[in-house]
Amino acid sequence: MRVAVADVGTNSSHLLIAEAARGDAGGYRVLDALKDRTRLGECLDAAGNLTPEGEDRLASALTRFRALASGAGVAEVHVCATSALREAPNGPEVAARMLARTGVYPAIISGVREGELTYLGAAHAVELGEDSVLLDLGGGSLEFARGNATRALDVLSLPLGAIRDRKSTRLNSSHRCISYAVFC
Repeated sequence: MRVAVADVGTNSSHLLIAEAARGDAGGYRVLDALKDRTRLGECLDAAGNLTPEGEDRLASALTRFRALASGAGVAEVHVCATSALREAPNGPEVAARMLARTGVYPAIISGVREGELTYLGAAHAVELGEDSVLLDLGGGSLEFARGNATRALDVLSLPLGAIRDRKSTRLNSSHRCISYAVFC
């Protein structure tokens, strides 16, 4: 079985096409991957809505993802949209327009779900202990996930991110001190 999954973030969007490995429970083989620097965080207006330019960037990435998946024999691309669309007041409308425009629906997930999925991916890639903590700093959010060897048990998602911090630092230099205090 082949699958295509994608992550639409504030800074970039990633596609992974994989095939279940034969005889290996839970194993897979990566067939192809693509990263697109959509930089949706640059395309938010003063109210936080994704602008038409941002929609064009997202549509372009989703169209490429769909074409690559189709070429690999995968009919559907499963897309999780994170901070940029999650926090944009027009996020649900943008997601609906993407489905109509590209045939691909970016499902908007919560910060907690984002942390759970990130932890699950890490747990399949490296050996985690029975009490592990994972931090995922993205363009628009920071997830702290604590869990065992197989899954996250507790997740905290904060609206702190590399792109968000850079953008707000330009607007308010005192924000930089507050953000850095959280990381120290």
